[in-house]
Amino acid sequence: MFYAQWSRRDVRPRDPATHRLRVDARAIAPPEPREDDATNADGCRFRDSFKYTEGASFKVGDCVMVQLEGEGVREGESLRHAAAQILQIWWPAPEEDEDEDEPWAEVRWLYCAEEIVPAKRRPTPAAKYADREVFETTHVDEVPASSLMGCVEVLSYDAYVQRRSKEDRKAMKDVFFCRYVWEPGAQLTECGPAAERCRRAQALCRKGRGVKRRGAAWDGDVVSDEERVEDDHLNSEPRDRLRRASNALQLSAAPKRLPCRENERDNIENFVLEMLSAPGGDGRTLYVAGMPGTGKTATVREVVRALQETGNAFRFVEVNAMRLPQPNHAYALLWEALTGEKRGADAAARLLDKRFSSGEEQEERVVVLVDELDYMLTQRQEVLYNLFEWPGRKNAGLAVIGIANTLDLPERLDPKVRSRLGSRRLTFATYKPAQIESILTQRLSAGDLSAAFQPQAVTMAARKIAAYSGDVRKALCICARATEVCAERADTARRAGDEATKEAQYVVTIADINNAYRLLSDSSYLGAIEHAAPLEQLVLIALCAELRARKSETAPLEDVARRLARLVALAGDAGDSSRPPTHGELLEIVDRFADARLLATEHLKRDDRFPALRLNIQDGIVADVLINHSKHPLAERFLRD
Repeated sequence: MFYAQWSRRDVRPRDPATHRLRVDARAIAPPEPREDDATNADGCRFRDSFKYTEGASFKVGDCVMVQLEGEGVREGESLRHAAAQILQIWWPAPEEDEDEDEPWAEVRWLYCAEEIVPAKRRPTPAAKYADREVFETTHVDEVPASSLMGCVEVLSYDAYVQRRSKEDRKAMKDVFFCRYVWEPGAQLTECGPAAERCRRAQALCRKGRGVKRRGAAWDGDVVSDEERVEDDHLNSEPRDRLRRASNALQLSAAPKRLPCRENERDNIENFVLEMLSAPGGDGRTLYVAGMPGTGKTATVREVVRALQETGNAFRFVEVNAMRLPQPNHAYALLWEALTGEKRGADAAARLLDKRFSSGEEQEERVVVLVDELDYMLTQRQEVLYNLFEWPGRKNAGLAVIGIANTLDLPERLDPKVRSRLGSRRLTFATYKPAQIESILTQRLSAGDLSAAFQPQAVTMAARKIAAYSGDVRKALCICARATEVCAERADTARRAGDEATKEAQYVVTIADINNAYRLLSDSSYLGAIEHAAPLEQLVLIALCAELRARKSETAPLEDVARRLARLVALAGDAGDSSRPPTHGELLEIVDRFADARLLATEHLKRDDRFPALRLNIQDGIVADVLINHSKHPLAERFLRD
């Protein structure tokens, strides 16, 4: 892709000599103040759009090209540019003795495939025009308006292909398509309708406004002058309470002390204190496992913060293996955190080994958190070996906490690495319905926020999530989305004059929870399960049954194949004429599911001939779709709890 090699941090104002619009930043006239201008505590004034004196204009929601630092190789044109979407536009408060200058824009970047790391997260390229694909992201920056080069269009893939067939390449030079949303540490997800891209982007706004825009759903929402609604009832106290409840349910509003994790917190705290109190700081290792959304990383951070606030002196270094280009880059990150010096991975490894091998007592103790530990797995497992071996050296003053979602990761390690890891483990069990309900209730305990939800609605959300994954983050997302569903329902009813009906009440009901759950769960992989061919559905049933029988997150392909053969025989007895697939046909089915991100393949050992299979979603979700939607009799027989 044309901009993959340049850094998005190097945004600069446009050079009028090279910019295609041939305008200067001073050609943007400062806006006249208006009574309905949204402002914040810094005096910034927000608008929906701005316009150049030459006629070019930009508005909130536009997809644009942003010029980055540097000149292009072609005379008169800059090639260093990147696609983005405008989230907010504002004029900064003027400094003393200075006039109000050009506006700024908050943008979220649209990445190309080469910018998605690690590479195995990248999707299968589109069948056509793969070089025109971009990805929605959660990467947000503030850029000067003078760096905006011009508007571009971002369509759905089908719309792009249809339009490309009617127009020539030159006419499509500023048109792209988007299929997925990418967020570091998460799987690619379908981005949804292109028409809703602006609404999805607004959730990422970071620069807060102090005055609410009239007619906006929540603080920070943006509506055009033509779309403003003057109805007073849309600014009512119950509606404002619903908005405040939505804010309290955001993932970023996590409390300082996580509820329902007291025992796990005590274990981690004792582990760190033992290292700090040991003579010479003899190090230790701790392996923390649990399903996503069970509070593993948040609990470790909470313990570290509490210990440092109470006077315990130690350095804390966090390494997220998923965000490393290669596992050995952990050496460079750790060395820089300890000394402030930048070194290459190999040089940093030698320096760290020398530091922890000196035998001299270290001036400060170090606690290293390695998150997403399974991304450190390599054939030689050298990085894991060193990280777990250094704490055991004399006077190392080092403790390592490894976190992964995989419960059986230690059993998959080489014996020498497993011996260095030790036997000290801590498992975070999935949240039970009562615990999830307690967490949601705590978030809504401030002021009158509890009145924004029916008690039965909170209970329903907790039970739904506990039945599938126990991921409390999903419960928070469902409840936050339910506040939007409720607001839309009540707004519609009140505009129609039905203010006395239940539909017009700004209180989240069980129906709102169910609608929010459906909206958040209606993604492509569910459709891929429901509409899969009969033999493909049997493969999924065999995989889920094998994973449950093993009580593991992975299953060898050959074991799944044997179970599949038995399922095909049972289906044949029921009148299905399917035959067991050949090995090649089975691999093709697995590849199709991998392309749809339903499952992933991995080689657990160096000499494994066939891969192991891992579901990317909860097996309970697969079972629910096959049983309740596809009405598959074998799924009912083997996957019903």
